[in-house]
Amino acid sequence: MAVYALDSDSGNIVWQYPEKASAKRMFYAEPVLVGEQLIVADYSNVMVSLNAKTGAETWVFEDAKGRYVDSPIILDNLIIAPNADYSLYAVDLSGQLVWRFETGHALWARPVSDGATVYFASMDKNFYAVDVKSGTLKWKYDLHSSSVARALLNDGALYVGNLEGKLFAINAADGSLLWEQQLG
Repeated sequence: MAVYALDSDSGNIVWQYPEKASAKRMFYAEPVLVGEQLIVADYSNVMVSLNAKTGAETWVFEDAKGRYVDSPIILDNLIIAPNADYSLYAVDLSGQLVWRFETGHALWARPVSDGATVYFASMDKNFYAVDVKSGTLKWKYDLHSSSVARALLNDGALYVGNLEGKLFAINAADGSLLWEQQLG
């Protein structure tokens, strides 16, 4: 598998990463563009920054021990990346680890943020709120079942579902339950 850059006018391949496609490199998480960097996280535990114009590697982050199943988010100068090794990683734009927050199980879904707090579900049955700058826990809410879904943040409420078919509305400020609904 590979990541391709295509010319938008002609559809021709501008570059591909890696240069030779490899069955050992699988890309499930969508790449994220930040300035001139294209952040690519793969199923082989590696996150790289590529020059968006040339496809050349600018840095490689290899601290994670698990797969990147979903995409990171970008907050100012931080890349916030969920990983299947039970950790949420905050990496700066030069590829250096800023902080790591560990949960009780794999993280398969991209987090959301209001700029000060990052919110995310874990397969450990909890939904977390973590301070963006320090990586410290603000609150967590028990979802009673694993969640692999991306949450939605809207008007101070977080909406997230679990694998039992329940949808939760959680107050983003303090983690209190606004409501829950069993769905089909």
